[in-house]
Amino acid sequence: IKQGCSFMPTFLAGFEVFLYQITKQTDLNIGVSRSGQAFAGKYNLMGYCVNLLPLRTTISPEQSFNTYLKLRNGAILDAFDYQQMNFSSLVEKLQIPVDTSQIPLLPITITVQDIEAENFAFDDLVVVCIFENRYFVNCEIDLNLLIMGKKVILQCQYNTNLFYAQTIRDRLAEFEALLTTIIEKPDLPIAQLLLFSESGNQLFKQEIPLSFSQKRLWFLDQLEGANSAYNISMAWQINGNLNIPILEKTIKTII
Repeated sequence: IKQGCSFMPTFLAGFEVFLYQITKQTDLNIGVSRSGQAFAGKYNLMGYCVNLLPLRTTISPEQSFNTYLKLRNGAILDAFDYQQMNFSSLVEKLQIPVDTSQIPLLPITITVQDIEAENFAFDDLVVVCIFENRYFVNCEIDLNLLIMGKKVILQCQYNTNLFYAQTIRDRLAEFEALLTTIIEKPDLPIAQLLLFSESGNQLFKQEIPLSFSQKRLWFLDQLEGANSAYNISMAWQINGNLNIPILEKTIKTII
């Protein structure tokens, strides 16, 4: 509010920064669901009439979140002018190659719904909002943010072929910790924002128990002493041009 931004752009900007923190990718695409009723001026039309609007962003890690949010807010509002564009038509016009192993263009989508109780006031009727899990989504991760007065509910649907439930819980906890840091230090450079809470940092500093294979190698080393039995005795020589960016990305992925 202090930056002149509504809740939706602020939440989206925070999630984009979170994606940067866990992937280190500065060029991101996210799909945002927009209400067809609002665009057509049919505010009293009931039904889930939404269109998927692709939003692209480039994050500069040296920027503060406040600076990024100001720039992002204007870009999001400008993009809303094109929300009538059909997503499937956009994919066709961009001539994106078909790849059955991944969702085209938008692996992550976000929906923000502001539900006001007074809009559901009927004579002699009591309206209760019931949340049901969706078992099929057409993306890898789908976030559904429900704003009900002072209460905010975040639902997350995900591809179970890619993520475990605990992985999603951990990522959402990290996202919450990041938002807390943003609120406390909005002028901090994005690259310096904490992804984990202090308790989370302490958890990662704890010693992780050795696996059975690691224990076995330790026992053999104690029994026989240092030897080359488990060393790789073969080397490969590769000639050609070295792609430095790819090498750096590979090493960072391994680390």
